[in-house]
Amino acid sequence: LVSVDPAGELWHQRTGTPLLSWSAQARGFFTGRFSGPEAATDSFGQRMQQVYGSPENAERLRRAIDLGKRKGGWSAPQVALAWLLHRPFPLVPIVGPHNKEELLSCIAATRLELSPQDCAWLNLQR
Repeated sequence: LVSVDPAGELWHQRTGTPLLSWSAQARGFFTGRFSGPEAATDSFGQRMQQVYGSPENAERLRRAIDLGKRKGGWSAPQVALAWLLHRPFPLVPIVGPHNKEELLSCIAATRLELSPQDCAWLNLQR
C-alpha cells in the first residue's frame, strides 16, 4: 500500500504541509500476523495479504525485524513507526493500539533513533 509517492513526499517536504498517515503500522502487518499462507485464514487476513502482502513489503518486514534486533530489541511495529517519525517532512502517524501495552509500545517508538542510512535501508533504497 502506497499512500504517497516520491513526488508527493517532495511536495510535503517543500511546502511543510503535514501528512496524516492513517494505518501507520499497516493494520498489524508489521506484527507478522499476516505474513505467510497460514495467516490468511479469514476474510480480514486475506484482505490484509492482498493489500500489504507484496514481496517488497515482506522484505520491509524482514528488515524492520532485523534492524529492531540490531538496535537493541525493538519490535518491527516500533521500527515502522520510528521510520515514519524520521521522514524529512511533518508527519502525523495515526495509530490504533488495542490495549495499554500497544499504546506504551507506540510511545516508546518515539525514542528509537534511526539514521538516514537506516531509513533508506528500511525503504528498500539501499
